[in-house]
Amino acid sequence: MKRILLPMLVIGILLLNACGVPSEGQLVHYVNEEFGFSVDYPKGWLLEEINPNEIGIMPRDSDYNQIQIGAFPGEPMIGSLPESQVAALTEAMIQQFFDMLGGKNLNVFINEPASGKWDWTASFTVIYEDTPLQGVFLIKETGTISYTLTLIQCMDWPEGQEIINSFKLTE
Repeated sequence: MKRILLPMLVIGILLLNACGVPSEGQLVHYVNEEFGFSVDYPKGWLLEEINPNEIGIMPRDSDYNQIQIGAFPGEPMIGSLPESQVAALTEAMIQQFFDMLGGKNLNVFINEPASGKWDWTASFTVIYEDTPLQGVFLIKETGTISYTLTLIQCMDWPEGQEIINSFKLTE
C-alpha cells in the first residue's frame, strides 16, 4: 500500500505544479511601505507598479485575469456618506475604469457593504475585446487611505482569490 501511495502523492504534487498552483515557498511577498499594504502572488507572475500607489498583478499566460490594487489618500466615504451614494460612486468608478479600456455592457449586480476584511464589495460582468469577464471591486478604508482591489477574470481563477486573501494592511 505504501508503494502505491507515495508515487500517487508525488504525481499529484507534480500535476498541481503543472496546473499553476504554487507550492509553498513559490510566492513573492510585495510590500508597499509608502501606503502600508502587502500582498503575496505566485513567483513568475507579472507585477507592474502603475504608479506609486497602484499595482497590477497577472499571470504571464493570461490576457484577461488580473488584479489591481490601489491606495488613495483622503477622507473615507463609507460611513460618512449614505449607502446609496457609496453604491453610486462605486459603480461610477468601475464604469470609468472600463470606459477607459473600451469595455462594454457593464452590469454591476452586487454593490453593498461587506463584512470581514473589506468595507464594501461590488461584483460585475463586462465585455472586453469580445470576451465576457467577471470581477469584484473591493474597498477597505482607514481614517486616511482608501484601498481598492479589483479582480478581473475570464474564467474561474482560484489563484486570484488567494491573492485577495493575502492582502494585508501593514501600517
